[in-house]
Amino acid sequence: MALEIDDIERFPHSAKLAAYAGLVPSTYSSGGKTYHGHLLRMTNKWLKWALVEAVWTSIRHSAYCRLFFDDRKRRKGPNTAIVALARRLSEIVWHVLKEKRVYEERPCRPQMGLPHKKVAPATLTKN
Repeated sequence: MALEIDDIERFPHSAKLAAYAGLVPSTYSSGGKTYHGHLLRMTNKWLKWALVEAVWTSIRHSAYCRLFFDDRKRRKGPNTAIVALARRLSEIVWHVLKEKRVYEERPCRPQMGLPHKKVAPATLTKN
């Protein structure tokens, strides 16, 4: 993924990296109404493929990713849940590369089955 991203400084926000990877829907606005369509087509297909493949491993090995996937799957279906988690992973990758930190997952709250609300799902610690 690092080779496909090249220099992380090209992306000022994590949403820009997600759009570059093709993990955000197209948006049409007219007359004060906004419509969201299919995923963007003219994107980096190899980066998108790598992130979607990473989702499968993260679901098996990460409690946070598993809860995130199960929640989205219940509400929106499995295919949408895969893309949503791939977008979340792209945001995590952006933070790790941009801030030169190591990814460290925080434990989820057992009583709710969800991560802490006021704290990001991943703790990024400096090396």
